[in-house]
Order: sequence, then C-alpha cells, then structure tokens
Amino acid sequence: WTLFAPNPGTTDFHLLYRDRLENGALGHWKEIPLTEKRTFWKAVWNPEKRNSKLLTDAVRGLMRIAGMYSSKGYKTTMPYLVILNFVSSLPRWNLSNGTQFLIMESYGFYSDRIPRVVFRSEIHRLGKKPVAENQPAETADTFM
Repeated sequence: WTLFAPNPGTTDFHLLYRDRLENGALGHWKEIPLTEKRTFWKAVWNPEKRNSKLLTDAVRGLMRIAGMYSSKGYKTTMPYLVILNFVSSLPRWNLSNGTQFLIMESYGFYSDRIPRVVFRSEIHRLGKKPVAENQPAETADTFM
C-alpha cells in the first residue's frame, strides 16, 4: 500500500527480542518475522494475516509516536503494549526472567546502507511460564 503513497515506503522494519536470564546474562537477539511466507493458498485463505498485520501496524505506529513522547511516556501507548504483549507471550526457557525488544530499519536488498537500530525497549520482567514445547525440561538448565 505504500508504493503509491505520497511518500512511498523505502525502508523495512525488523522486530527482534532477547531474554534476560536469572543470572543477569542477556541472550541472543531473535527476529520475529513481520511477513509470512507466501503460498498459493494464502491468496485464498489466510487467517494468520490478521496477526502479522497487527504486529506490522504496531511496529510502524510505535515508530511514528516514539519521538512525540518523553523518554518513558511511550510505554503506555497501544503500539508499545501490543508489541510487548506479543513478545512476552512467546515460548521461552524457564531460566528467562525478563525480555526486551528492538526495532531495526533496513534499506532494501541492494542498498549499501547498513541496518540501524531505531528503537530499543527497556527490559520487562516476565512471569514464570512452562518450558518451550520444543525443548525438553532437563536441557533447560544448560542454556548458556
């Protein structure tokens, strides 16, 4: 939709997150895809598109309003809370007690400009949740 807009979109946003472990160490950044892999069937039936559209709109909304608020005022905005809720609900290790998200901006495949960080949240506390489904409980203690 931004191709024919008065100011066409020339950049892409990337949403990443990482966890803080109980010992204070920070994990590696992991990207959350904002777009889905396209298949023929998605043109006909794609109920997951609403989720990715909501997340994409929240990221773009946060980028629009982040500069309008004081250093901490943006934390009560709807886009920030949507992103934080989504990131906090992802499956994670039992040793994680906090999470942080980051938004990067890239300039396309053929650009010589390197991606840049445009927003980084503070670390938010997580409640205890079950171990991620694809990780056996006995290996959760060996993370990092």
